[in-house]
Amino acid sequence: MTSRRSLLLVMTAAFALALALGAAYFLMRDDPSGYASQDLDGRTVEWDRRPDAEGSAVRETGERFEVASVDLSVPLLSAVVANGEINPPTLTDAFWYRETAELGGPGTSVIALHAVRGGRGPGNALVDVEGANPALRVHPGDLLDAGSVRYQVTGTMIASKQETAADPRIWGESDHDALAVITCVPTDDRNAVIFATAVGNTE
Repeated sequence: MTSRRSLLLVMTAAFALALALGAAYFLMRDDPSGYASQDLDGRTVEWDRRPDAEGSAVRETGERFEVASVDLSVPLLSAVVANGEINPPTLTDAFWYRETAELGGPGTSVIALHAVRGGRGPGNALVDVEGANPALRVHPGDLLDAGSVRYQVTGTMIASKQETAADPRIWGESDHDALAVITCVPTDDRNAVIFATAVGNTE
């Protein structure tokens, strides 16, 4: 993939939804629409597939998503799954998906964001996509702030989109106030996932 193309994050909103539709994941087709937007450095990046910004029903939250250990701080918006796909509609923000648990509430909340090869999306702070072997920059014990809720990282993984879409730690029931942060790995069609548990408030 060239430096002007962003590989899109693909997974279902919930494992139950995937089962209901008879598939564990959706593969996105190339969409030669010429759609482009700016990354965090103001660089123009052409997308592989146009995001459905209207269908995502994006809402402002007035909050931020922050990971101090990697110097990441971006607006935290909320969205819904559009057309059975999670495809955050910007390269500059983090998105909490409203079909998942409330942030800080019982169950697992899901936040998704994009990484860009040759550019800088918010996901680039979380995973190294420029080297030969993609690797997470965030590690167990690190703290994440999603709005007013503080989480501590408990684990990470890099997995195929099929595995991500079917992982019960993300889409299944949880007795914990948990968080899964998902970003794409644009070099090899996988996802990077960070698992965390709520440990208190940011104030």
